[in-house]
Amino acid sequence: MAYRFKLQVLLNYRQNLEEQAQLRLGREQRLLLDQIARLEELGERRRSVVADFERRKRQPFDSAVFSLYLETIATIDGDSERQRRTIEAQKRTVEEARRELLARRQERKIMDRLRQQDFDRYRGEEQRREFAAGDEQAVLRFGRGESLNGFGGET
Repeated sequence: MAYRFKLQVLLNYRQNLEEQAQLRLGREQRLLLDQIARLEELGERRRSVVADFERRKRQPFDSAVFSLYLETIATIDGDSERQRRTIEAQKRTVEEARRELLARRQERKIMDRLRQQDFDRYRGEEQRREFAAGDEQAVLRFGRGESLNGFGGET
C-alpha cells in the first residue's frame, strides 16, 4: 500500500499561499526599486537644472528666467519630498509583505513536519507488518518441521 498524507490538500494550500506571498514580496520590492530609481532621476534632474542655472547666472538674464529656474528647482524639490514619502510607505509595504511571507513559510513548515511525522509513523507500521509476516512464516516453517537453515527439523 502506497503512502498517502491525509492532509495533503492542506499542505498544497499552504504551499500556494507561500508562493503567493513570495510573488507579492517580489512585486513590492520591484516597486520599491522603481520608486528609488525615480528619486534618483529627480536628483539628477535637479543637479542638471542647478548646473544650468549656475552657468546662466554668469551672464545677464531677465527676472522671468530667474524665477522660472527657481520655480523649477522648487517643483523638483517638492516632487523629491513626495517621492521620499512614497519610498518610506513602500518600505513599510515591503516589510509587511516580508512578515506575511515568513508567517506563510512557518505555516507550511509545520505541515511539512506533520507530513514527515506521519510518513515516519507509516514506515514504522510497514516495518512492523513486514517483521510480523516474517515471524509468521518462521513459525509456520518451524511448525512443519523445517528449520530455518533448510536441513530439516532435527539437529
